[in-house]
Amino acid sequence: MNRGLVRFTLIAAPAILAGAIVYARQAPPAAVVIPQPDAWVPLSADSVIVDSEGQSRYERIYRSSDGSTRYDGYSSAAMTEVVAVAIKNIPQVRYFTWQKERGWTSQPMDIPPGGWVPRPRLAQSVIVTGETIEGFAIVRQENDQLTILMAPALNMFKLYEEIRNCSPGIIACTTRVFNIRVGEQPAHLFDLPDGAQPVTAEQPGGIIRRRPR
Repeated sequence: MNRGLVRFTLIAAPAILAGAIVYARQAPPAAVVIPQPDAWVPLSADSVIVDSEGQSRYERIYRSSDGSTRYDGYSSAAMTEVVAVAIKNIPQVRYFTWQKERGWTSQPMDIPPGGWVPRPRLAQSVIVTGETIEGFAIVRQENDQLTILMAPALNMFKLYEEIRNCSPGIIACTTRVFNIRVGEQPAHLFDLPDGAQPVTAEQPGGIIRRRPR
């Protein structure tokens, strides 16, 4: 299964802390790509994630116009108690995570040499459906194991993902994004809170370059 976003499982960690964006080379110059904005579209949204046992997790998502992101994980659909946080701060090139039991951690990110910009999506890799989700036109990527619905107007932001025949232990068999709101987000959302003393790790996290083998 060839996936642009690869999730690495962390033991007993919520879904938002179990992932890193892995990037490789840009599309070839002659390739036909799906049109999307050149700059990051700032937004906020909610999502529900269902694991292989049918248990649901809930997230609130924030993205800044500089590409920084924040995912807050909640203990219930009411979204009142935050249990985990994952932040990719692009200007600081840092990946911050928080769990109630462990506190804050900080890792460097491996940003591409040309900066963190929206990644091109080859037209041949998706199907233009004519469908919309919350008013956003979507394209579909599908194979025998996976369905992904993405919004080109939101930099190919995933609005729905489903893994069929989901194996035991998979933390995100289906992911559905809703309550999408376009607009700039407060800068403080992408930084450590005042007084935080994170444990610092040298190993990159959050955004990692795929190295040649």
